[in-house]
Amino acid sequence: MESAVLEALQAAFEGNKDAVLQLKEWQPQAGFHAALATLYSQRDGSCSAEHRMLAIAYFKTGVERYWRETAEQAISPDEKAFVRNSLLEAIREQNDTLARQFGHLVGMISRFDVPRAWPELVPQLVAEVQTDDALRQQRALLYLYRVEKALASRRLLPQRRVFADLATRLLPFLFPLLLSNTTTALSAVPTAESPETWEPLLQHTRLLIKAVRYLLAHGVQDLAEVEAELSIVNTVQSMLHSFTAAYLELTDSDTHPLNNVVEKSIIALVKLLRDLQTYHALSLVPHLPTLVPTLLDYILPQEAQQRRYPDKFLILCMLTVRDVLLCPKYKQSIRQTAGIEDPNVQRMHAAYQTLQACLHSQKTTDQDLQTAVLVQLMQHYLLTSDEEKEDWTTNEEEFAVADIGSSWEYMLKPCAEHLFQALLSYNTTELAPVVLGLLDQCHADSSLELRDATYNALALGAYSLSPRFDINPLIPMLLEQYASITSLAGDAGKLLQRRILLLFGQWQCINISSEPRPAIYSLLVATLLPDNDRVLQLTAAMTLERFAMDQAFEATDFSPLLGDAMTRLFQLLSDVEECATKLRVLSCITQLVNCMENEIMPYIGALVAYVPTLWEQSLEYPLLQTAVVRCAAQLLEAFKASTPELEVFCCQLIQYGADLTQTAHEYLCDDVLGLWLELMKASQALSQDLLQLYNLMPLLLEQGNESLRTCIQLIEAYLLFNSPLFEPMHAQVASALATLYDTVPQSSRILITRVLHVAVMSPSLCAELQGFLATLAQQLLFDSRDDRVRATASLSLLARVALQHPELFAALMEQASTIAQADATVEFWGVLAELYDSVTLDRWKKLLGMVAAVALCQYTASASQHLDTLLSLCTSTIYTLHFRGEAVMETDFFVVDVVDFESHSANQALRQAKMEASEPVGQYSLRSFVSKHLAQFHSMEGADKVIALVDPTVLESLNQALTTASATA
Repeated sequence: MESAVLEALQAAFEGNKDAVLQLKEWQPQAGFHAALATLYSQRDGSCSAEHRMLAIAYFKTGVERYWRETAEQAISPDEKAFVRNSLLEAIREQNDTLARQFGHLVGMISRFDVPRAWPELVPQLVAEVQTDDALRQQRALLYLYRVEKALASRRLLPQRRVFADLATRLLPFLFPLLLSNTTTALSAVPTAESPETWEPLLQHTRLLIKAVRYLLAHGVQDLAEVEAELSIVNTVQSMLHSFTAAYLELTDSDTHPLNNVVEKSIIALVKLLRDLQTYHALSLVPHLPTLVPTLLDYILPQEAQQRRYPDKFLILCMLTVRDVLLCPKYKQSIRQTAGIEDPNVQRMHAAYQTLQACLHSQKTTDQDLQTAVLVQLMQHYLLTSDEEKEDWTTNEEEFAVADIGSSWEYMLKPCAEHLFQALLSYNTTELAPVVLGLLDQCHADSSLELRDATYNALALGAYSLSPRFDINPLIPMLLEQYASITSLAGDAGKLLQRRILLLFGQWQCINISSEPRPAIYSLLVATLLPDNDRVLQLTAAMTLERFAMDQAFEATDFSPLLGDAMTRLFQLLSDVEECATKLRVLSCITQLVNCMENEIMPYIGALVAYVPTLWEQSLEYPLLQTAVVRCAAQLLEAFKASTPELEVFCCQLIQYGADLTQTAHEYLCDDVLGLWLELMKASQALSQDLLQLYNLMPLLLEQGNESLRTCIQLIEAYLLFNSPLFEPMHAQVASALATLYDTVPQSSRILITRVLHVAVMSPSLCAELQGFLATLAQQLLFDSRDDRVRATASLSLLARVALQHPELFAALMEQASTIAQADATVEFWGVLAELYDSVTLDRWKKLLGMVAAVALCQYTASASQHLDTLLSLCTSTIYTLHFRGEAVMETDFFVVDVVDFESHSANQALRQAKMEASEPVGQYSLRSFVSKHLAQFHSMEGADKVIALVDPTVLESLNQALTTASATA
């Protein structure tokens, strides 16, 4: 099979699709992975390095799919044994790239097989490490590191115990070996005449560091026990000092042959220290007085230092110190101050005191360590860097709207900013005066760069400084500074202007009062002028958006500037080219539309006219298309009405994004459904365009995804139009609602029931639902009612039919009686009495109370067996709806007066009110409805005989509820 697999690999490497399919077909067959192992192990040149690499890639896929014993078509034990032996033989591989892949394969397999199926792996690797062959040593260390990494990722308790046992056995061997290799290697690195002879030893050292790191982080349970024997932390710090010294002493800096491996070694050592802090924080406490100052010394630039440490090393040092400052185990416990003797609390308190003493140690004659670090961070890292200035010049839009998100941990300046925030928040009481003192100093100094760094610090520390600093007195001076900076100030002036805008944006939600806000708004709108720098324009737009999102934003303060702001934002939106930039500007416009309410109306027309143009520009950018759809929905929500032009455009968007036969629905469907719903709410009448859109609904309902609720709300919106144009769709709607009622999740049960109530109010649609209602009655009355949510929903629907369509209700009961051979009407009143207490919606309770009152007159014979319960139900509902504490209301909350909605600008709200006012629940108060039907019942012939069967206390309670309500009213 080997020759066939080799031929297929060669053809697949050339791009032959048939060969790729053939290899995929062979993957589950016995012998395929053994053939791959034979091919990638060949070092005689019969199989090229590229084809061996491809064989490894296919083998990795096979390990993931078929190596587990429980996998379908799993690899046989004999074939697995052959593969494992071939990988151990590959330890002599000369090609570094292939060797790294072999190490990865060994790690993948060890995760499944060590120690049970491959017990000899670790002992054999340890033996290879002890050989004199440098190549085999390096490969064995590589394999060992990969095995440790794979085993450390297993999280089940028995597997973690296995790794802990492995750490116990390997650490006493690997750590002294690491120390020995480091001493030997570093003794000759700076003066090595032939660096290539020392590089393998340094590579071994780096692999040993990585191997020891995983053992310490994930295998050692108590670092203190290991520390007592091996003195690991002090040794690692000493090694780090030696490696950094060697790095600084290397001649020819970046071109030195050993530069790369030494740089990777110091990075690996800091990663080890960071893992120790993460997983063994309390055990690291005795070493904090030396560890923290050492790391800070690396971070802060030294005057005599000729060479700068690599950025990745500095980033890791900053992250480690930040982790120390934010570690919850180093916080002072409240229980400690209460005098509770708890060993863990005492250790935390000791850690807190140790860290405090460390930070207060003297750095210079007039500064302790934390103050010196804070000042140095501000003066060296919080300045706008040369890279940022270059980005500003070469790519304005990307620089202005860049959002690094969680990637800040891999960038130097953001890491420095986070360290600054951590240090300031850790000891705000002592460090806040330092920052504020530097603020006073920068105002006395004419250096624009110093002000840039200080304002950046003020923005970063906004939350920590706000209890001790009021920015409002500073705002007039900042506004004056911004206005006084002219083009003569050059790039430094623009940097400071941008920093002032960012400072306003950071403090706007903290303690900027209402008085200076109009002046800030004027500055932001003025900065939006087209002749300003593009970065400043975009920064002003984003800052304006943040102010608009703030709860303290007042539309009246901004209304005089709204016209200029919208005009300039439209122009900026047209001028920018990048998709991300257009998104940010459009987001600002949308937020202003949302928060300015009626003030925005004069400018809606201009925005509506521009949106189609923006849509044409966004056809190549799905994210921008989504933003345009959301903006259109926001316009409809703000405008609360639809113009013919906007309706036509929105219908086109909906047709484009909700058509499941087109690819656009994959990213637009949810948003265009929201736009569709807003369009339905804002439309005054059902147009042919809106009617045509309903043809998309069947496929959307079949999809049944998270947009199902929106689809149900859309059906309700169509029904509320009560338009003759929609009547031909009634049969389709009835079928869809019946299906949905049985398939929707419980979270949507009330929603679909609400829509069915609207449907039942329409006589023609109710007739289409007759079959569904008959099934519903049969299930409710004579099947299990364990699902109370569904049972109460079904009961409310049948109660609606009984109240508004008594003839249909009688037909449904007759049909159910015929099938069950029992009186369904009598059963209905019993079910109503049984389920009433399970009803959670007051509207449904009122509906049931009305039906109970109707039963006295229209269904006297069938309801006579449950009169006590039905009358008690009426009493309970009256108290629920008409009594609020000691107050008694004449009408309940569900009585609708359409006059209150006639001036309402949302068309669907008016349609909803008219619909509710036309049906009994919204037309009558429950008290008057029950009084009317009770009086009608008393006037009926034979009523006295029926009343005689009722418990007098029930009648007394009902009369008292009605009398109290009437008297109070």
